[in-house]
Amino acid sequence: PLESDEVGKMCFNPAKNWQLDWYGGQGNSSQHKTLIDPFQTETSSLQLVGIGEFDKNAANHPVVIKIETHNSTGIFIGFNRAAGPNAENREAGDEITIIEAGNGGNYSYYSQSYLKAHLLAGETYTDESFASSGRSLTITANSIDLTTTPGVASVTITLQPSSPSTMPSFQPTTTKAPSSQPSPLPSIMLSLSPTAKLSKTPSFSPTTKPSSPPSTMASSQPSSLPSIMPSSGERDAVEKFFTEFVRRGSDFFESFCSLAEVTCHDGGFVTSTLHHCDWKFSCDRNCFRPFKGVYHSNKGVFCNDDGFVTDIDLSYEGVRGSIPTEVGMLSQLIALSLNW
Repeated sequence: PLESDEVGKMCFNPAKNWQLDWYGGQGNSSQHKTLIDPFQTETSSLQLVGIGEFDKNAANHPVVIKIETHNSTGIFIGFNRAAGPNAENREAGDEITIIEAGNGGNYSYYSQSYLKAHLLAGETYTDESFASSGRSLTITANSIDLTTTPGVASVTITLQPSSPSTMPSFQPTTTKAPSSQPSPLPSIMLSLSPTAKLSKTPSFSPTTKPSSPPSTMASSQPSSLPSIMPSSGERDAVEKFFTEFVRRGSDFFESFCSLAEVTCHDGGFVTSTLHHCDWKFSCDRNCFRPFKGVYHSNKGVFCNDDGFVTDIDLSYEGVRGSIPTEVGMLSQLIALSLNW
C-alpha cells in the first residue's frame, strides 16, 4: 500500500479524466477535451499533452480525445506522459493509451473502463468494425516528443472507406424465352422462277431451302455439327444444265440418255431417279481428269462428301454451243471440262 502523499504519483485514465473534468490549467477544462466523430470527419490529426503537464499547455492542445461511436460505448485517447502528478505510473509510461468505457463516458453514469491498446511512435491500433459499421477505424501514433515541456504526442484517426460489395447492385433481368418459330426475314437468294403475281400478304412459312448458299471457303476449324445438306435447287440446276445440252442433240447424250435410271423426254427434258451425284457414264477415251490429276473410268457429275457438285466432266464428248446459265447456281462448282 502507498502510505505517503509523496509516492504513487499516478492519474486516472483518459476515460475517467473526461468524466471528472476537474483540471483547468491554461484556459478552461473544455479546451483540453476534443470530441471527434469519424462518420462526419473520416480523418483527423491532433496533438496531445499528458495530464501531468496540463498546466504547462500554452498551445491548448487537448489532454483527452473522445471518439464518438453513436452507441453505449465511448473510445478515449490520452498521452500517458510520465511527468508531474503522473510521474510514477506503472504501465505504458510516455505512450499513447486507448481506453473503452461504457455509457459513452457520460458525466451522469459510472462504468468499467478497459485498456484497448498503448502505442509507441509508429504503431497503429485497428478496430476492425468500428461501432458495428463494418468499417475499420485506425489510430496511429505519428510521433512522441519528450524533448519539450509539455511533451507532445501526435495521432491520426482514420475511418477507412467501405469495402466494395461482391454482389451486384441489382439483380440481372431475364429476357423472354426465344420463339420456336423462325422470324419472317426475307430470303437473300433469288427464286428460280418468279411468281406470276405479287401476294397480298407476306408468307411466314419457313422456306425449304437454305437462306444463303453454302460457303465456298474452307472453315478454319472443322465444325462439330453436320454440314448443311445441299438443297433441291442443286439437283434442279444439274437437270437444267444437262437438259440444255440434250436439246442441242450432242452425240454424247445418246449414251447418256440410255442410262437405265436417266430419262430424256421429248424436247430434251432430263429426269432421273438417281441422285444427281451418280449421273456418270463410262469413259472410253481421254479419261484424264485435270481437276483431280488422275485417270478415271467415268465421266459426268462429281460431288464432294457433302453432296455439292464440285466438277462436271464432259470433255471430248462433242458438246457444243454456249454454256447453260444454270451452271451458275452450282455454288461449289470448281471445274467444268467441255473441251473436245
